[in-house]
Amino acid sequence: GCGKSTLGRSILQLYQPTSGSVQYRGQDLMQMDRKKLMKVRQ
Repeated sequence: GCGKSTLGRSILQLYQPTSGSVQYRGQDLMQMDRKKLMKVRQ
């Protein structure tokens, strides 16, 4: 595959990438707390 499931798990913070970052609109999703991440996902 091309990593669709891995990307989805990373966005939900179910999977922590070993390198690189997952960014949305310039914000690193892995550094967000749950409350802020939930707001971004809405």
